[in-house]
Amino acid sequence: MGCARVGRSHLLQAACHAASDADKRALYLPLYDLGHFPPLMLEDIERLDIVAIDDLECVIGRKRWEEALFHAFNRLRDAGKKLVIAASASPRQLNVVLPDLASRLTWG
Repeated sequence: MGCARVGRSHLLQAACHAASDADKRALYLPLYDLGHFPPLMLEDIERLDIVAIDDLECVIGRKRWEEALFHAFNRLRDAGKKLVIAASASPRQLNVVLPDLASRLTWG
């Protein structure tokens, strides 16, 4: 979590580059740019080794996105993959509507 211009995006991208350098499959998803699309990009995401989701706050409160994120979180966890998420505030401050997603976001 952190306010604008503190390096969240840079850290997420660096994690993806490091994974790539280690021959791992990584994906960086900037929701500021992608959040206006439907969350189809989260389907089969558990095939990747690391997923970095940036700007989570951009899709909070949108039912389809929250449900897709909840299911993606579970599939990644069950597959033993890594999920890294950044937002402008802590999970408790984001006003997540879906209780199960709110719970998952506070796990880590």
